[in-house]
Amino acid sequence: MSLANCLKVKDFFLDIALRMSLNSFSSQGNRTTMFIDTPEGSLDITYEKKAGEMFYRHIANGHNIIMTANVNSSEFLRELARKCSNDLMSMVHMTDWCQLSDVQEEGKDLFENALANIEKELEGVSDND
Repeated sequence: MSLANCLKVKDFFLDIALRMSLNSFSSQGNRTTMFIDTPEGSLDITYEKKAGEMFYRHIANGHNIIMTANVNSSEFLRELARKCSNDLMSMVHMTDWCQLSDVQEEGKDLFENALANIEKELEGVSDND
């Protein structure tokens, strides 16, 4: 990854943090909903965890986030699931209702394993327990 791409991804998350702050400030204590598509696969593992914490704080402050995210072994979704649990987070598996490519169909077990790990975090049962 080039320096320019790295900075672009970090800028994206700084932009989201700014939007969350403005969203919270302007909501005057009311619940709001943000729609976000995340490029979490472009972050290294340390930034993924921090991004998960950032999203959790916004949710914990009473706001909703509807987000699309890539299914991978990302620490981002696992951290968000770990923090939110089933009380504050739910997932809709787009792989259940979209047409998978031949490559995706061939590696479907990778999706299933990644989703199972995220579901474990939502239930409070991680691989670290």
